[in-house]
Amino acid sequence: MTSCQGAFFEVKPVEEPFEPQSVSVDSCSYGGELKRVEAVDQYTVRFELCYPDSALPAKLAFPVFAIQDQDVLTAAGGNSLELAKNPNGSGPYVIEAYDPGQSLLLKRNPSYWGVKPNTEQIEFRWSEDALFKKDELLAGNVDGIDRPSAGVLRLLQNDSNANIYYRPSLNVLFVGMNNRVEPFNDQGVRLALGYAIDSRNIVTNLFTDGSVVAEQLVPNSILPGFTNGLEWYDTNSNNAQDLINESGFDFSKKISLAYVPTAKDYLPNPAQVAQEIREELRQIGVDIKLVELTEQELFEELKKDEIGMFLYGVSVDFPDASNFYDYLFLGDFPYLGNSYPEIEESVRLAAGAADERTRQQNYDETNRLIKELVPIIPVAHGRTAIVFRSNIQGVVIGPMNENIAEMSNIEDKIVIIQSSEPVTLWPSDETDQNTFRVTSLLYDTLVKYAYGETSVKPNLAEYWISNDDLTEWTFNLRFKVYFQDGKELDANDVVATFSAMWNEGDPNHRGRTGDYEYFKRFFGEFKQTD
Repeated sequence: MTSCQGAFFEVKPVEEPFEPQSVSVDSCSYGGELKRVEAVDQYTVRFELCYPDSALPAKLAFPVFAIQDQDVLTAAGGNSLELAKNPNGSGPYVIEAYDPGQSLLLKRNPSYWGVKPNTEQIEFRWSEDALFKKDELLAGNVDGIDRPSAGVLRLLQNDSNANIYYRPSLNVLFVGMNNRVEPFNDQGVRLALGYAIDSRNIVTNLFTDGSVVAEQLVPNSILPGFTNGLEWYDTNSNNAQDLINESGFDFSKKISLAYVPTAKDYLPNPAQVAQEIREELRQIGVDIKLVELTEQELFEELKKDEIGMFLYGVSVDFPDASNFYDYLFLGDFPYLGNSYPEIEESVRLAAGAADERTRQQNYDETNRLIKELVPIIPVAHGRTAIVFRSNIQGVVIGPMNENIAEMSNIEDKIVIIQSSEPVTLWPSDETDQNTFRVTSLLYDTLVKYAYGETSVKPNLAEYWISNDDLTEWTFNLRFKVYFQDGKELDANDVVATFSAMWNEGDPNHRGRTGDYEYFKRFFGEFKQTD
């Protein structure tokens, strides 16, 4: 085992008056959301946006937006691998020892600004072998295993030493229909398929325990977004058959249903689900030809209007309804054929609404229109699980995180096996959830996801406000938050952290791959070199 807590980059104390920094663009024509990030004073940072964004706090809670000491960031040249050698965070844990390829041991951060973690040490190991993870758990060699297979979950269900925790889902499986391809240009046909597909049967027989039938595009944990009391159509083959007969389309022709064979959280058994849908539609006289494609091939076929019906899903990255609706209906997913103007309008109104009540009213209208116009048929919200031995207390599992720092064990140590080793120990240019689980214990974001919920709560920022049109957000930082190098957090650290991701001309815009995939997914294009 080798220690990962070596000497930090030399950082000399700065006694000069605080000089606020900023990064900005002259025009929003560059294609991104950010217009300006500035330090207003030592403990205040402001984000100016090119367009309203009610979801900004939810985005900023995502682990890639961990804040780094500006001087350490600069000393490493923004290189993720250099920054990972001596993680300089402000989070509840620090690295005690790292044996690459084997394990990673964390210990409490003695200078942590927040509530002291309940457990002194957290150890991470990794394996993709489902049975090995199960055996290690039952033998008492580890305390938790992440994402066990459906078979392992069945084996553990009646074991008194194991507690299974299902994550509330942030995904949806749906049947999409391209309305430029016959017969899906007919609203009655789309509705017929909505009556014919038995989502409850599919979820019960083909999904991991804990998965739920999708009544709407979003799961009920997404608020604003989910409409209470609005349910999808009950399965009714008679209604479906009547609508098929009324359509006048020649259903003696085979209709293609395309799907991607790779298992996802929202679709654990792609081929079996596709086969079940084929059988259910056969019962109303619709003959289905299954077409297996790669994801890229699927998109190409949809763009060419070669495929009219497809099995697909959305797994979102932050807990906000815009992740679902904007993706499908505002241009990033142009595979449903011609636009649905009424749906687009209600989605845009929701995105620009400043208060939650108005947003919910607009999403209520969106959900009603989706049920009426049937551009998609929601099928399932798939769930994953994490299992802990019964000796681990205080476990809270949410769609975005686990409360590892709040869990307790009489031995004052918790050992968890996850699926893979962290890619690196600096998260800004990463996409891997196993990496984020670790880095979220080492670093802090401005705000964070509440444990077990989809709401955000204060973290490095004690509070925040926006202007009326949601284009200017101001965050007030906590006093006396210190990085491991001993430097106090200030607003320039926030500006430098975001500049390194956003600004191609920043010398620290390096990362590991340089792609900063999540930044671009959330905020659009980079600021170009001046």
